[in-house]
Amino acid sequence: MREQRVGWSEHNGRVPTGSEFLELYAFERPPEAKPVDEFLEELRSVIRQHTVRPELAEALKYGQVRPEHMRRWIKEYYKFIRLDAQGSAAMIARCPRRGLFLALSPIVNRKTGFYQVTVPPRDLFLRFAEAFGVTREELEAHYACPETLQATYARLQFQFNSFEEGFVVTALGAEGVLLDVVRDERPWLCQRGIAEYIKRAFRLSDDAVAYWRAYEDFRSFVCEPVWEIAAELAADASQQQRLRTTLKHWLALHGNMRRAWEDIVRGTYSFPEIVWPPPGRAFQKTTEQTHEELVEELGEFCLALPQPKETAFGLLLSGKASLQAAKELIKDFIHMDATRNIAGQFSRIADGAALRAISQAFATESGGYLTRNHMEIWADFAEQACGISRAELFAWEPPVETVGSGYVTKWFLVHCSPEEAVAAFHLGPPPAAKERLGKRALGIGQGGAAGEGLLQPQPGRHPLTQALERLGLNADLADYFFRLHREIEPFEQEEGWEYVPEVVRTGEQRQRFKRAYIEKILAEGRKDEALLQRMKKLSGLPV
Repeated sequence: MREQRVGWSEHNGRVPTGSEFLELYAFERPPEAKPVDEFLEELRSVIRQHTVRPELAEALKYGQVRPEHMRRWIKEYYKFIRLDAQGSAAMIARCPRRGLFLALSPIVNRKTGFYQVTVPPRDLFLRFAEAFGVTREELEAHYACPETLQATYARLQFQFNSFEEGFVVTALGAEGVLLDVVRDERPWLCQRGIAEYIKRAFRLSDDAVAYWRAYEDFRSFVCEPVWEIAAELAADASQQQRLRTTLKHWLALHGNMRRAWEDIVRGTYSFPEIVWPPPGRAFQKTTEQTHEELVEELGEFCLALPQPKETAFGLLLSGKASLQAAKELIKDFIHMDATRNIAGQFSRIADGAALRAISQAFATESGGYLTRNHMEIWADFAEQACGISRAELFAWEPPVETVGSGYVTKWFLVHCSPEEAVAAFHLGPPPAAKERLGKRALGIGQGGAAGEGLLQPQPGRHPLTQALERLGLNADLADYFFRLHREIEPFEQEEGWEYVPEVVRTGEQRQRFKRAYIEKILAEGRKDEALLQRMKKLSGLPV
């Protein structure tokens, strides 16, 4: 690994130029490539370290799931597989070589029902859901838990982003391949005989378990020479780094989802199922919904969100967080940087007020307009006040929920339709709801970062500045960072709701906008909770 050669202090306080930024971030260059066989063994080792417990599979095999828990889990699983064929197709569409395309295209054909599996697997799963009284309408309407949303949209992001990343999450990280590496069938839903077990345990018909028989027979629909293909892709250092990072992140997200599913089937999952609209409240569900009705509904949704008892920033402001816990928060915060994704947000908008406003937001946060790059200010704060270099900041592994939030943001902003991209970032609550939410308002849809009123004007010295100074840190740059956002963020949110009607014009667009807005918020529902637990442990507080 090349060492960082240019530190901030070597710039004598001035903003680095473009070429100097390349050296400032020289640590991002990949390490030297390993011999291919050695690298593949490294990937197998990563898989072996990925522990998946057998509780979910055993509960399904032996019928140890109450009906209401089974129905919720069925809806979660459907969310995960709903766009599986389309995501696999996106991976194939980005394939750079004919040989690789020919070797991998059967994966797509199995998932669309035109090769070996003669009915689309999603349709087979609908039969399984129906056997438990869950209709397709219920499946489509369901809002999944944060762990399912993060794994689902991260996988799609990888599949649409590049062939190599898509290959990892579609093939290399598929259950059948994981099973072959760990050589233990018990945790996996593609294990031999699972369809027959489920059939007997729940007294189902052959037709009802046809999905599981296909999933079992075709090893989670991936039967290709995966490791030979991985060897073809691991030709240089950059490719190896991409495969390595994607696999680590995918396994972490997949494992987080599986743990949530285990809790769901046991009935111990702590996050309530979101039912929207709530019982007794009706909103226009069809494409006939007007813009005004849409804004009213989303305002009510924001007001109905449960308020967390504690937040990570709240722990810091309370004075209970240790210095190490504060540094954990400081490192986590930079991994929420979404500036590059904002460029994707306006890349599919041709003209108009929305293009102007979002491109201005990107210019401001990236350092091309009004101020220097915002997150570079935060990186300077980390280095100068805490002694945390940029290399340390980005080598640090944040909670998986932070990683997942980043990929969900990228999925919506870079790869989805313009109306979904606009819905997923910078809006916050609708104006009427924002006034009633108070200090919580600017935290909604922003990863919980601003949920303690950090972006609201404060009389006198800001509470965050005081909290950091109590820990012996020079808070000058952190204070400057949040002052900039207090000036910019509320304006961007208010402006955003003004240009929404320009982008979201039809009834179908409004329905997609609404779904994306709600799911983006829900996907971040446990992000702050995971960081808070880390901080409490470092502070010697009960979790």
